[in-house]
Amino acid sequence: MLGNRVSYFGKVFTFTVLVCFVVSGWYHCEAQEAGAYREIPVPDELLDQSPEGMRARSAKERRILDILRNDSWPLDAQQRNELDRWLKVDFFAVMTRQDHLDQWVPRRQDFENRLMKQVRTPQMREFVIGITRQVNEAIVRGNFHPAARYNAMLWLGDLNTSDPVMFGTPRPAVPMIEMLRFMLDELTNPQQIDPVRVAALVGVGRHVRLDRHLPAGSRRLVGNAAEAMIVNAMLGLAEAKEPPEGRSPEAHAWMQRRAIEILGMLGSTGQGNRVVTVLEQTAGDDSLPIAVRCSAADALGQLNYPANIQINAVEIAKRLGSIAVLACREEIKRVENQIARDEARKKRPVGGGGMPYGDDMYGGDMMGGMPFGGDMYGDDMYGSGYDDMYGSGMGRPGAAAKPRRKPRGPLGYRIDLTRRQVKNQLLQVKRGLTGHENYATEGLAALTAAGNGQEDVNLLVTSLEAIIKVVESPDHVTMDELLTELRASVQKMEDDCGILVSLPGDDLDLPEDPDAFLDPPPDDMLDLPLDPPDAEDSLDVPADPLDPGLPTEDPADEDPPIDPDEPEQFEEPSDPADPDASDPTMELGDPNPPLPVPEEPTEP
Repeated sequence: MLGNRVSYFGKVFTFTVLVCFVVSGWYHCEAQEAGAYREIPVPDELLDQSPEGMRARSAKERRILDILRNDSWPLDAQQRNELDRWLKVDFFAVMTRQDHLDQWVPRRQDFENRLMKQVRTPQMREFVIGITRQVNEAIVRGNFHPAARYNAMLWLGDLNTSDPVMFGTPRPAVPMIEMLRFMLDELTNPQQIDPVRVAALVGVGRHVRLDRHLPAGSRRLVGNAAEAMIVNAMLGLAEAKEPPEGRSPEAHAWMQRRAIEILGMLGSTGQGNRVVTVLEQTAGDDSLPIAVRCSAADALGQLNYPANIQINAVEIAKRLGSIAVLACREEIKRVENQIARDEARKKRPVGGGGMPYGDDMYGGDMMGGMPFGGDMYGDDMYGSGYDDMYGSGMGRPGAAAKPRRKPRGPLGYRIDLTRRQVKNQLLQVKRGLTGHENYATEGLAALTAAGNGQEDVNLLVTSLEAIIKVVESPDHVTMDELLTELRASVQKMEDDCGILVSLPGDDLDLPEDPDAFLDPPPDDMLDLPLDPPDAEDSLDVPADPLDPGLPTEDPADEDPPIDPDEPEQFEEPSDPADPDASDPTMELGDPNPPLPVPEEPTEP
């Protein structure tokens, strides 16, 4: 009964459903019990899974297909009522039941690929589309399960005024523009749940994307009220830095990126260049995630700039270059942190034997000195020995011309992940500078002239292409190799383009003289008294009976400990025979006193 071919819209649905599950903080469904959601009642015969019940439903469906193939219009009352009831109850209502939520995708594919292909007259098509709109709009706005409301909004966004033509003269589908206002209204409705808003964003994006591929004179969403409605709705979401209550920051960033992409596909600069201003501010906002900023850079390359636009294209281009450097440095930092965590995990003892998870178990000690991915599977066992045996020795074809490369090991997928991540973000920045070839726009580079920043923009593009070439190379067999080349190319771009980017927590580059960071002493520091404390304020330490005292020295040979111009500070010794009695420096004793010399014994 159901179609097996997966349509493009099915792929869109699968992607968006995965996003909904990943960012599960969009809504709090746990507040409602399973039985609190509304379900459209259906007769028991629709739920009968016996052979008799299935045969009865198949017979009814064959009658419906005959009605859809009817070339005459209008239908008689019996046929009209039968088709109306079958669509509302048998086809749509049963999917509002929580045990039938998984039927939305195959039912939508069946609707597109089989039911609508039986329609012969425009009046029949309009009748079927009208019932589809009526039921799904009620589900979107009703207290049904969020999955049902989400899929109903996706269905509405997929409705077409005319279907695509693949043969003869190809023609894209023409979306039903009446659905655009409904989707925008629900997107900005404060009472609507986020899954429905996500589906609305997907539907609006489909309308704008297909409209952009139409000829310039045939576009329906440019230069009219529809353009203003889309711009206002997308800017409202793009400018909202803080997510509303109940929405996670990750989900908010995802929705912002979709809104920014729609603005780019629309191509309008907005009234008073408002779209350019918002995208420029978004790209330069350090508080936003780098993915959002890259999307803003990408959208700047899709706008249709008028010839007399007054913007500083060179300054915006340099800001986009900073985004590219920051994206690379963030990815390098992420990989370094991941490597550090892996090293710490290897040193963590596991189980009773105390064997650490990592090198000892899968590397050298347990495998007899052959680390996984190195000697056993690398050059020593199958590298030079294999080539010597089958290459030069036995003449294996091609062995000498193409040396064997080391495998990357079980974690080699991380290298591909870093390469794809960096390449995707840098391509977004590059498209902001040079435009999208498919959309016949030239980006910010077209707004510069020779001698007026064009060389700077060209240098940014050249530097970006050099980094992209590094991450596109498949020759990196270790993460260290990739990071080394990536760091060097990013540093070269910073030096050549005069870009300075630092991540939070980066170490400062200390100068050679560490005292350069010390604050200068206060002005009154030199006015502090430098004289030693008075005798009565000093520590009262008993004299060592074995300490004969310091040897007498000429006072002229050493600097006086206090200012000689103030003689009143000196005190007369209490015992003229002991010149050191009043010397406060002697109260603590000499740390290295000379040993007493024993007297010579006298003859009796």
